[in-house]
Amino acid sequence: MFEQKVEAPVAEEEREGLVERKRAVAPGQKLILAATSSVAALLILFGIASRNNYFGLFGTPTPPKTDAPNESRPLSAPEVKVPLALGPPPSAPSYVECPGGLRLPIGLNCPEPEKKAEAAQPAGQNGMSEEDRIRERRRKSVINLAVTQQNAPATAQLGAALANVGLPGASTPQGGTNALASALSGTNTPGTSATINRNPSMTLAKGTLPDCTLLTAILTDQPGFLKCILSAPVMSMDGKVVLMEAGTTMEGEYTQSLQAGQKTIFTLWSRAVTPHFVSVQLNSPGTDALGRAGTSGYVDNKRFERFAGAIFFSLLQDA
Repeated sequence: MFEQKVEAPVAEEEREGLVERKRAVAPGQKLILAATSSVAALLILFGIASRNNYFGLFGTPTPPKTDAPNESRPLSAPEVKVPLALGPPPSAPSYVECPGGLRLPIGLNCPEPEKKAEAAQPAGQNGMSEEDRIRERRRKSVINLAVTQQNAPATAQLGAALANVGLPGASTPQGGTNALASALSGTNTPGTSATINRNPSMTLAKGTLPDCTLLTAILTDQPGFLKCILSAPVMSMDGKVVLMEAGTTMEGEYTQSLQAGQKTIFTLWSRAVTPHFVSVQLNSPGTDALGRAGTSGYVDNKRFERFAGAIFFSLLQDA
């Protein structure tokens, strides 16, 4: 069996080596902690005062922000669209509204507005533009030496009279007077004036060569109609506006006018219809790819019909 031994406690006097020593404390430690805490508190107070601008170092103090009422629709609220009018929604317009009430198909540009007169018209010339008044002043100028058709006979008589007058001591052969008189009478040139096209964006220039593919065949045994379709758009005179889009159909006609030796026929294109159903009257003759008058193609000279009877008759007669 085991025996338990209980030892008696040792007195404090007998365990001198086991007694803990007291820790040494610095004499100014509490003073340093107090000073550090005071400096930190002063820095915090100075930062708060500077942010609120209590000392006036950073301008005027900022006013406190007030929460503005949120007028926007919350995300959770459903969006409900209420129609303003009953019935089906209006369809998109198929035209372009231009100034002055002009409506053009979609794809065409509105023409440029005409410039207004800069100055008021003088008395006695109401309704005349600045160019017309300048042209009128030039026509009435005293330095205008143009000869009109009314005074052309008088000029011819003056030339004949000058031709009859000879130099002193000079002899004129017979018949020379008439030749000189005819040489002195000039040709009357009619006067003309230039005009300004004020709307070139909506004008088709004469001589335009559209690229049109023929849809119908041509047989000149009988007169008939023609039809072709544009493969490229036709531009205006200034090249800014598409007057006829690609896909525009042109209608024309031809007559029984082919004669012996000819390789082209005369065709007349009368009307053009755009894809937006805009009709344009053309009344223009047809040309080939180089602009030469007439429409070329295969020509059937009908030689068998023309010479078959004579050949058969000669063969039968010789037999």
